[in-house]
Amino acid sequence: MTDTLYRVSIHTVPLLAEVLEEALPGAGHAVSLWTDAAGTLARIDLFAPDHEAADRAAEDLKRLISDLCRGEPWRISVDAIPREDWAESWKRFFHPERVSDRIIVRPSWETMPTRPDDREVVIDAGMCFGTGQHGTTRACIRFLDTLAAEGRSGPMLDAGCGSGILSIAAVKLGFGPVTAIDFDPSAVEQAGENCRRNSVAEAVTLGTADVLRYAPAAPFGLVAANIEAPILLAATDRFADHLCSREPGAALLLAGILERQYADIAAAFAGRGFSERQQLTLDGWTSGWWERR
Repeated sequence: MTDTLYRVSIHTVPLLAEVLEEALPGAGHAVSLWTDAAGTLARIDLFAPDHEAADRAAEDLKRLISDLCRGEPWRISVDAIPREDWAESWKRFFHPERVSDRIIVRPSWETMPTRPDDREVVIDAGMCFGTGQHGTTRACIRFLDTLAAEGRSGPMLDAGCGSGILSIAAVKLGFGPVTAIDFDPSAVEQAGENCRRNSVAEAVTLGTADVLRYAPAAPFGLVAANIEAPILLAATDRFADHLCSREPGAALLLAGILERQYADIAAAFAGRGFSERQQLTLDGWTSGWWERR
């Protein structure tokens, strides 16, 4: 791994950024969306391993935005950033937020008023997905909060853990032990740091694994999978046969799904013995809480 990363950024207004956030994954680009506290500036970032790949991505983005843009201002920049400078570059976009009834997500350098029953999740996302701002993360945390309020507990699998935000929220809501896996070793490292920061490291077992091949010793009664829709489809049988318990009521939280992709995901999991308990669409992303029939 080199010390330099190439960042391609789209600077625009939140309205166009939300459209692009939905469109870009379908064009093969995994992106992060940041909006400033005032709600007037948005930035979409994607990353490339070298300058040539970054330039190709920038040209692809210019063509795509030209097709989608209807007079909204935008510009694209490409810059090389030292990996260690990443934390400083995203801080101005990350602020405390109440994500669910009881979960507050905040960076370590800011605070917000809390209620007696609140649980704070303190996150340094680094280069990993998961600050609580994305619609898929917020939906999963709201599902977890509702499950906990219903008295649910027990072991959980966090498939595609990113920054570890769902694992930490789950432990603070009473679930555990939690097993958290991610394909990216840097995400697993960052999740470990966040678990220690939130004093839940003893309740979370972390590992680098591909969800398409991961086979635990025993299936889980609760699985949260905030990963891309094509991977969810490819892993449908694995979730049904290896990851999620066959016991009635075993819960599966599915996220990372664009609104237009959800019908295919729903059909696949309905065909494997799950029924939808709740559906939530936030910022163009649809997430589902499914249970074993």
